[in-house]
Amino acid sequence: MAYGWTGIAAAYDRSFARLCAGAVEPLLDALGAPEGAARLLDAGSGTGIVARAAFARGWSVTAVDAEEDMTAFVADRVPDADLLTASIAELPIGDGTFEAIGANFSINHADHADRVAKELHRVAAPGAPIAATVWPWQPTEMNVLWGAIMDATGTRPERIEIPAGEPFERSEAGLCALLELGGFHDARAERLDWTFAIGPQDLWAGIAAGIATIGQAYTSTDEPGRDRIQAEYERRTSELAAGGLLRFRVQAILAVATA
Repeated sequence: MAYGWTGIAAAYDRSFARLCAGAVEPLLDALGAPEGAARLLDAGSGTGIVARAAFARGWSVTAVDAEEDMTAFVADRVPDADLLTASIAELPIGDGTFEAIGANFSINHADHADRVAKELHRVAAPGAPIAATVWPWQPTEMNVLWGAIMDATGTRPERIEIPAGEPFERSEAGLCALLELGGFHDARAERLDWTFAIGPQDLWAGIAAGIATIGQAYTSTDEPGRDRIQAEYERRTSELAAGGLLRFRVQAILAVATA
């Protein structure tokens, strides 16, 4: 992972990693079953949700993330995985190493997504599948909530931190085009749809750590602004929570291609 992720692994694991977990099984299904000691690269592993599920399916897993505190989580969850702390745009790995590559919500957070796609192609063995997920650029139930909180508290950040480099279109066609630009072929994509359920305090942990637009608003404002955001968040989520949980309808794009 790239910008703004240093030192927040525990908060991420408690909050938004659970959101990303909703795409893990479809992503691994798209890669197919491993044959023998097939090697899978978990590119931008975060705290290891893909690595753990892939290992359970029989893959020999290498997990790579730019943040050491993220890979420390993977070490606890998947002790038999190989771990690397490195940018997924510059991997200290030989050409054609992996029989499969999974990139679960990592390309959209990485600097220079075009370089990442080319680097992932370089380390893929001939014929290896890649499965990648990104969030589409469209309003979501969570984004609507974040916008309402920022508007009510007057705390919209002047500038949103985004990855460096040329942005790519966050659509089925855009993600397929990015993978094919990197050298993969026969790219195809689908839209995933599920409901994300989480306790309000668990989600708040991610916001307080600066994750997502609302998190950037929280960490970039002054103390009175942070107090207003927290109070408004608690007011709104207390109304939304059913049975102690918030539930959001979410969608993601899953693209699959071949090296």
